[in-house]
Amino acid sequence: MRLMKSKNHEDHPKVCVTGSRGNTISPRCGQAHLAVVDGLILSLTPFSHNYNYRSAILHGTASFLEDLDEKEFAMQTITNHVHPNRWNDSRTPPTKTELASTGIIKITIQSASAKLHTGPPEDKDADDLANTEMRNRVWVGTIPLYEQMGDPITAEYSMVRKAPASVTEVVRQRNVKEKEWAVLVAKEKLDLPLTHENGA
Repeated sequence: MRLMKSKNHEDHPKVCVTGSRGNTISPRCGQAHLAVVDGLILSLTPFSHNYNYRSAILHGTASFLEDLDEKEFAMQTITNHVHPNRWNDSRTPPTKTELASTGIIKITIQSASAKLHTGPPEDKDADDLANTEMRNRVWVGTIPLYEQMGDPITAEYSMVRKAPASVTEVVRQRNVKEKEWAVLVAKEKLDLPLTHENGA
């Protein structure tokens, strides 16, 4: 899923989702949900346990992309979002068969809402805070939760036997960025709008 401007620069931003034409996908479903968990918040009591997270709901009008230029533009944008510059670093453009078998749903966004939770635990119960015996045995804190990419594994039929820097550097940069964000929101209370690249 990728938020993008259409190639002809229409005013409304678009979300494009790609998948096989063989799958059952209804283009009338003009709603998209996105959520990421960034940490587990462990308080003095399970009642106050929580998560650090980011979530968004988008509403709009959905339809299949049929224009071939728009379709190829969307495929390129989605591909490069998954792995920067992968479109140029692989065999492109797609064949007619690939274009025909790939369905891309465009959601023209009419409204959207976002919600997030960040920051350390917040225990406010006065009795719990006054209970030093309990506080001396219960650890309180946040466990950052983030996705990490592993070392690239070369395919058996790849004639390029070692992953190039364009691949390994993407892995390194993404791993650093994901960890930095999860650690940041474990320590700091942030609010919308976010300026950090992970929270934008």
